[in-house]
Amino acid sequence: MIILSSIAIDINKLNKIKWQDIGDSPTTKYYTDWSEFEKILKNQGEVSFKIPEGKFDFIAGKCGNTNKTYETKLLIPEESKLSGYHFYYLKEINEITLDSGTYKIAFCNSKSESWVSQHLIINIKEGANVSLILYDQRDSPGSTAVEINAYKKSKSNIALLLNPNIMYPTAYLIRKGLYDSSTMNSLTFSTPTLMNRIEEKIVLFENSTLKHKSLSFSYKNSRVDNIIDTIQVGKSSDSDVSGLGFAFDSSLSSVRGTALITYDARKSRSNFIVEALILGDSAKAYTMPMMKIETGDVISATHRSSQYRVSDDVLFYLQSRGLSYDEIISLLVYEKSIDMANHLENIKDNVEQFIREKLEKILNNIKA
Repeated sequence: MIILSSIAIDINKLNKIKWQDIGDSPTTKYYTDWSEFEKILKNQGEVSFKIPEGKFDFIAGKCGNTNKTYETKLLIPEESKLSGYHFYYLKEINEITLDSGTYKIAFCNSKSESWVSQHLIINIKEGANVSLILYDQRDSPGSTAVEINAYKKSKSNIALLLNPNIMYPTAYLIRKGLYDSSTMNSLTFSTPTLMNRIEEKIVLFENSTLKHKSLSFSYKNSRVDNIIDTIQVGKSSDSDVSGLGFAFDSSLSSVRGTALITYDARKSRSNFIVEALILGDSAKAYTMPMMKIETGDVISATHRSSQYRVSDDVLFYLQSRGLSYDEIISLLVYEKSIDMANHLENIKDNVEQFIREKLEKILNNIKA
């Protein structure tokens, strides 16, 4: 048993819990390949941490700042088997409180063949106007948890830029709370890993407004399962969410989630769109946006999904204009990806530059 202050986990009980009770689809039973996590959990060894390159206002982890806390607000071990293992292997939780300003924050770069858990809590002060880019470049398997509390009347623009090593399975446990009358524009971007599970759960309280986009990639034999859940618990809340996945080669991309408007969230709006672009002959993609409405008193509630390949007509037309197949795919991927950052204020240029750099590496690896 491990105890992190009030967090106690019985590993024997945790090992007996199922990863999930119900399959995701008849054709692909689980969009997350849990066996990849099982393999890593059996191998525990040395871990080292490196200071990330660049200048940052805060570095979370053993190589950086020491603002430690032992109380989580939005994520608990009992939530799932995955969160249980996250806390079991977690050595410390970092916390930072932000006033108005623009910030660059990063996790220590972890290097290991073993499971490494990292955890950061970000509190945005009441009434603050915050622009934030958070970087995570891990060279190890394991989990990274980010909890963001946007307090009353705050305004935030937040980009989570995730660049893990493709060799390892990874899990990102992202939780956000938008408290009364807060506004948030956010983006989550992730490069591929062997098995990349991205869990985003966002709670909206009264009069809060969210515009969120999530962008993920898979290529070769990698797999990504991007889950975006919104829970509107306060009246007159407004959620606008979209997820986009690219599947190259023989990879699998899943973009899904549930938008929930509770009974107390009357006079609210919710829009949920998920999309997957299949760019490999053997690639697979799944899109499943679900919506649960517990009150009849809503302004609007819409959801839509699409998964598609580039049509032969489009390819023929562009190739007749002198473009090669690789050039067509590159133009399409760049255009749709960069567009995902359009809603961000103050940090848009830096985020777009980061996405361009990572796209160049991804597309070069696909061509190789």
